[in-house]
Amino acid sequence: MPTKKRTRSTKRRTKVTTRRAKTVSRSLHLVVALIFCIIFLIGLLGYRTLTKRYTSAFSPATCDLADREIYTLLYMSLPDINADPVLLDRVSLVTIDIRDQIITFHEIPVTLELDIPGKFGVESVSKIWALGSLMGEEGSAELAQMSIQKLLGVTVDRYILISGTAAEKLEAWLANGSSSLFLQLDLLQNLPGSFKTNTTLAELSTIISLARELEKKQYTFYDASDFDEFLREQTFNSAIAAEKKSVAILNGTDIAGMAAFGGRVVENIGGRSIALGNTVEIYDESTLVVDDPSSETVAYLARFFGITNIIHKKDALNLLESVVDRADITLILGFDISGKL
Repeated sequence: MPTKKRTRSTKRRTKVTTRRAKTVSRSLHLVVALIFCIIFLIGLLGYRTLTKRYTSAFSPATCDLADREIYTLLYMSLPDINADPVLLDRVSLVTIDIRDQIITFHEIPVTLELDIPGKFGVESVSKIWALGSLMGEEGSAELAQMSIQKLLGVTVDRYILISGTAAEKLEAWLANGSSSLFLQLDLLQNLPGSFKTNTTLAELSTIISLARELEKKQYTFYDASDFDEFLREQTFNSAIAAEKKSVAILNGTDIAGMAAFGGRVVENIGGRSIALGNTVEIYDESTLVVDDPSSETVAYLARFFGITNIIHKKDALNLLESVVDRADITLILGFDISGKL
């Protein structure tokens, strides 16, 4: 009998121990989930605080990326986001090509000197964020996007400015596409106070996921013509190329080079430039004269140059520009965007 009692007692203790182990295991899972939620909410709070949207000419930031074949992210990093002045130590244009399943990193040397849009003159890439702060609250982001668009002749859809440890974590994510929960928690802990962006949380998550899945290539920018050649290979079979719209580009100002830049933008997206020239009269407002307002080509050019004045060809009979009759789309660049080129 004593042996049977000990056996029953041992079984009861085993059951109790098993129940306790299960309870502890469930508790640990709940604690981990709670910690994750807290860190996530802290990161999200910091993210929302630092991601106020802005809308301006030459800024495509409010456009949805979900249906795009190709879109771009301007990545900028620096040691301390609160430094004065803010000098960038890394700049890269990330091109995400959904159709061809490639994500490309175009490194732009921060020592590279370029003609900054506006009246800033020739300065190094490292200074574009600091110079933009002279333009007002959102001036830094706007000037950075305009400068890289001018340099590369392609739209900058989104930007990220990130500093310190968070920069190291995000760069590791983009390079390796890690899906580790601990790395995700680590990055979220470092986000508040470390970055500025106009991407949404969903867009950022998608970009990081694509970095894990897509083939990755890396280039260093040396010459605009090399970048143009690369980009035109990417957009050769794009939706814009498939439209086969003929585009005429006219300079509506007395500032040299605007039509040539417009032609470069058209060809970089797979468009067909058939004429470059000057207008008969001066235009204060940039204008698109089109045969189909729903065209992908029209949407891109309007987004890139910040053009809101879009006229159907049948309503443009009073224009003196004869090329309007020959082209499917006529892009007239006016004084309203001259300071952005």
